[in-house]
Amino acid sequence: MPLAYKIPASAEMQAEIDSLDLRNTKQAEIECPLGCKVRYVLIYDPNEVGTDLLNHYRRSIEIGMHGCNQHPPKITLKF
Repeated sequence: MPLAYKIPASAEMQAEIDSLDLRNTKQAEIECPLGCKVRYVLIYDPNEVGTDLLNHYRRSIEIGMHGCNQHPPKITLKF
């Protein structure tokens, strides 16, 4: 399941990230499309994700960011 974490991560979120098994995963950065410079790191399995699906994930993360004053610390995609 693809996950995205706001970076830099809070101490609580960093502990969660550190507990993940990140072997065989890739990461992609996504910046807020509204220009506030908030960034997320998307963690996904490249063996299960082609270019089209990765673009879909990116767009879903952008939507999940909500407004600039409402960015959640973590976005979980359920695909």
